[in-house]
Parts: sequence; structure tokens; C-alpha cells
Amino acid sequence: MTKVFYPNADYDPQVHEERVRRWQMDNSDERLRTNYSCLGKDSVILDLGGFNGDFSFRMNAQYGSTCHIFELNPVWCERIQADSRCNEKIIVHPFGLAGSNRQERLFLVGEGSSTLFDRSQEGEAIDAKLIRALGWFNAELGNVVVDLVKINIEGGEYELLEHMIEAGLTRRIKNIQVQFHEDVIPDANARMCAIHEKLAATHRITFQEKFVWENWELR
Repeated sequence: MTKVFYPNADYDPQVHEERVRRWQMDNSDERLRTNYSCLGKDSVILDLGGFNGDFSFRMNAQYGSTCHIFELNPVWCERIQADSRCNEKIIVHPFGLAGSNRQERLFLVGEGSSTLFDRSQEGEAIDAKLIRALGWFNAELGNVVVDLVKINIEGGEYELLEHMIEAGLTRRIKNIQVQFHEDVIPDANARMCAIHEKLAATHRITFQEKFVWENWELR
């Protein structure tokens, strides 16, 4: 098997697998990730890194909330649109949110597709569009308070959250559910800790398995 050299030299796949195992053994996806008492039919959810849409479909069915799904891969976008059909509360956006407007190359590796690193080492990539989060929030949501933002964007979460904190957007979000990725960012732990410190000024942590899933609730 070809050895994979990750951008983060400190990344240990075995340590990560143990964290994922603990998360799964505790049934944390079911107990924590979809359990929000604040959600209802008037709530707004942003699903950043929608993949096949399963998270938004679950949340829409459970709470009746409006879900904005952001997915860079056009194949998944088409499938989500086909599966949602006449559901006006499932809105698909074929781009991602970031700290600036730009085009990137998206390395296609199924659920692990990333603009930062080719995990498959095969180099299959497509062009992907990123939109500055502040501009999108102001243009599409105005002053609407977002009840939940789920972020699973394969390393792009660092730039995005740094931008959102600096722009004051996190103060308009009741819950931030994020998966920090350790393998694709050289200084992942330091940047994550810096983000944690800034988020703690406005939010409190409600659950966390390091580099798996965590949630920050507005104080």
C-alpha cells in the first residue's frame, strides 16, 4: 500500500481512528448531532459540505426547518435536487462559503473531497466556486438569525470560521456544529485552539470529540 504523506506531519491516523471509534461507540451521531431543542418549522439551517444531503433531509423531516445545502460536487448537487424535488425548504447551492470569492480545484474523493489535499493521490479534480461568507449572509439572509450551521468542509473550516468570527457572523448563529480536520492543515491544532478561544467569547461548547465533531451554542 502506498504511504500517504499528509500536509500535517503531526497527524496520526491511528489516533484519529480511536477518536472516531469512541464517538461511534457512544452513538453520538444519533444522540447529539441531530438533537436541538431550539429547532422548529421557522428555523434556518446551513449545511456546509452537504455531500448526499442526508443531514439536511433528516433535520427537515424532524423539525420542519429550512435547510440551505452547500455542496461543491455537481454530481451530489444533482442527486440532492432530485431527492428533494418539490420540497421548498431544501435549498441547494452549488458552491461553498469561504473567506473570499474565488475558484479552487476540488479533489474528488467521495465524502472526503477537498480543495486542500488529494486524499486518493490520484489527482482527479474539478473547478469549484467559493463565495465570501459575509457577502452571502448579507445578500441572502439579511438580519436573519441562523439556528444551526453544520460545517464539514474537509479543511476549509479554519479559513471560514476565522472569517466568520472576524466579520461578526458567528454572533448571528445559535449553534455551530463543526468537524475540524487535522490531516490537511499543517498547523491544525494551533489554529483550532485559536478559533476555540475566540468562539468562547460568544458561545459555549455543548459536545466535543476532538477532530471528530463539536458544537458551540450561543450564550
